[in-house]
Amino acid sequence: MYSVATAVLQAGPGSLDGAARNEGSKAPSDGLGMTRDGHLYFGSIARSELLVWDTARPFASASVVYGNTTTMQWQDTFAFDAAGTLYLVTNRLQLFFTKTMDFAQINFRIFAVCHALCTCSRPSSLVDLSLSIS
Repeated sequence: MYSVATAVLQAGPGSLDGAARNEGSKAPSDGLGMTRDGHLYFGSIARSELLVWDTARPFASASVVYGNTTTMQWQDTFAFDAAGTLYLVTNRLQLFFTKTMDFAQINFRIFAVCHALCTCSRPSSLVDLSLSIS
């Protein structure tokens, strides 16, 4: 995982030499989402997990928010609403690539993650909003 300070990016392309900082290693992921207060949410495709990292702390402090080998396969789209609720999509894309996706099963899921930092009305939770699409 690498980071570049926002001020460096705002200064333009000439200031990028040597600006990337190696934060540490992580498993492959497809989607990322950053909160206003510097918490980076990202998926682990290999471990079917959602993780969070407080960027004010070392990357090694990143922790698992939720993991499930059935429902959390291939996390790839992250978005926040005005209250700070994180929405993410999982889609079992690896099954599509290998032509083994069973369309009689739920393959596409939408999760809502209300965490301690958001102002949503639900307590800290992860809710599966998925519908079966035939």
